[in-house]
Amino acid sequence: FHLGPYVVLEQVGQGAKGRVYKARHRTTNRLVAVKVLSPDADRAEFQAGVRAAARLGHPNVVTAYDVNELGGRVYVVM
Repeated sequence: FHLGPYVVLEQVGQGAKGRVYKARHRTTNRLVAVKVLSPDADRAEFQAGVRAAARLGHPNVVTAYDVNELGGRVYVVM
């Protein structure tokens, strides 16, 4: 399926706050991980964590490239 500009290739993980998918950006062909927040998860807490991660620049910390919402579902691209 498609999630914004990303073509989802396969699910690679699942946790209490959402599911993680391997995806490819349609234009750049960049492979990314896309975490889609569960509908019952706390959006404010999730978005605060993503903002904090986006400010970090360290080889041992995943880089957050994008945070967006589509059809009422929040997702982060890493």
